[in-house]
Amino acid sequence: MKKALVLLTAILVLPASGCVQLFYHGKLVTDETRVERATQAASFDLDCPAEEISASKLDETSYVASGCGKEARYILDKCHEMNWKTVCTAMISGEVREL
Repeated sequence: MKKALVLLTAILVLPASGCVQLFYHGKLVTDETRVERATQAASFDLDCPAEEISASKLDETSYVASGCGKEARYILDKCHEMNWKTVCTAMISGEVREL
């Protein structure tokens, strides 16, 4: 009975203490992930090297990216903090415009 109580306490307390973050560290979506996804998509859509792309946040799910004299808007899908990085994607919203 005492072992069960200790186990139950550990199950309830450890996640709240941040220990779970150690397991997920580096695997969940961050602000950096969102910018990276928008930059990768823009590199393809704008036909521009990723190093020349500048991406900035418009709101919680939208980014604008520009580079090589072009600009496009992106909608992020499945990019909330509790999602895995591997499912976070950026999709173009509208057309590429010349600057």
